[in-house]
Amino acid sequence: MDPHPEHSPYCVHIAFEGGQWLEQKLDYNALALKLLKEVCAQTNQPSGEVSILMADNARIQTLNKDYRQKDAPTNVLSFESGFLRSTYLLQDHPVFLGDIALAFESLHLEALVA
Repeated sequence: MDPHPEHSPYCVHIAFEGGQWLEQKLDYNALALKLLKEVCAQTNQPSGEVSILMADNARIQTLNKDYRQKDAPTNVLSFESGFLRSTYLLQDHPVFLGDIALAFESLHLEALVA
């Protein structure tokens, strides 16, 4: 599935780095697009673009240490783009909302105990 069909106001980029994400046999693009559309609808945004990193705890721990000075894994990290507050927005392109990083092991453990 193309993450950004021609002239779509929504765009999702997904990268896989570790973890057992691909073994789950889920359509991550479709799921992410559905969530992005809902977020845009709830926040009155006419468009949206997001990058998602599907990683393992080790990769998330590195990001957590680098960006938050916390040397431990966490379930989710999010990085706002700041473009919503910018006056420089391209009219025919989705607004880049930011980056999201997900840790497989942490989220899997949370799902098991929920």
